[in-house]
Amino acid sequence: MFVFGIFPALPGLSQVLSIDSVLVKELIIQLVNTIVLVFAIGFILYKPVLNFIKNRQTRIQTQVDETATNLAESERLRKEYEEKLRDIDIEKNEILESARQRAREKEAQIVADGREEAELYIARARLEIERETEKAKDDMKTEMIELSTQMAGLFIERTIDPEIQNQVVEETLKDLEEEVSWQM
Repeated sequence: MFVFGIFPALPGLSQVLSIDSVLVKELIIQLVNTIVLVFAIGFILYKPVLNFIKNRQTRIQTQVDETATNLAESERLRKEYEEKLRDIDIEKNEILESARQRAREKEAQIVADGREEAELYIARARLEIERETEKAKDDMKTEMIELSTQMAGLFIERTIDPEIQNQVVEETLKDLEEEVSWQM
């Protein structure tokens, strides 16, 4: 019987832990089987597991890279968007200022046109006033002449006899005929 020398002080324990040659052979066979099995499984599964791990690392790295690329792209797009917003604000302000300027110019044009039209109306009114004034003066002259003629006629009637009166009327008619023929 073979007993390990690690328990020599315990007499009853040596029988319990007694290892015979069959047990040792079985243990050695089991140990060899385990080692062969580990190497066989390692040899069979090592490359697939290693490939799986490498593929997983590659996928993870790809996702990290894509995330970094997407983050950089989103940052670039955000900056571009902010720049476009600034450009739009600048363009909006330019358009508004242009519209305001056109409105001021249009307002100035309308005011100038209004003044010109008002001046035209005033000039026409003044011309009409002058015409009416001249017409009123002419009417007054005509009335004064008629009134003077009537007064002179009354005065002459009372002072001149009918023969002299007929002679003066005939001379006046001749003068009027000469004037009319001269104007034609």
